[in-house]
Amino acid sequence: MTIRDEQPDILIRQVDRHLARLRLRPQARDLGSAERIADCLRRLITETVRASAADRARVRAAVRYFVTGARRPVAGPAGRFLLAEQRVVNDVARHLGLLDLVVPDDAARPDVDVGTAARSPATSRAASGLPPAWPDILTK
Repeated sequence: MTIRDEQPDILIRQVDRHLARLRLRPQARDLGSAERIADCLRRLITETVRASAADRARVRAAVRYFVTGARRPVAGPAGRFLLAEQRVVNDVARHLGLLDLVVPDDAARPDVDVGTAARSPATSRAASGLPPAWPDILTK
């Protein structure tokens, strides 16, 4: 086995260990979002095994950001905990053309049910505290 063959396993273990640490924290905020981001990272890792060195480096950087980013002190609402990590992972997925791996914007918001938000844009806006979109106002 070469280093290149071992690299995906190492990265996936880093993601899994980080999730395990998050689960052990008593103040674990938004664990569901962390799991969705971790799922995306695992798939990015496996999808880029045979990609260019630059693409693999982007994925490694996203993993590193996810694993170390949660150690930063967080100021502000609990829902902001994983927004930066989600943005980095989504940027890498978009850059690689793997749009099916993009984590939905509502995934890092604890007040929004991702399943409902994906089906109904009006519900997503209402849950986020935003006013309804114009078509919704006109139909009421």
